[in-house]
Amino acid sequence: MRKTSGTKDFQIALLMDDISEAKALSDELREIGLFAHFYQTLDELWVSLNTYTPDLCIVDVKKM
Repeated sequence: MRKTSGTKDFQIALLMDDISEAKALSDELREIGLFAHFYQTLDELWVSLNTYTPDLCIVDVKKM
């Protein structure tokens, strides 16, 4: 999948406890041209949702 110029950037939010797992997932997403915002707490994610709405949220079930 390749992003074309003039299209909206696809926004991804990662809510995960383990930074190393989040980095591995972020690296995989970056390989296909997608960039993710990382959050360690649900509070951080909620605050950022006031600023932007991601197209996709990936949430570690341990954070529920």
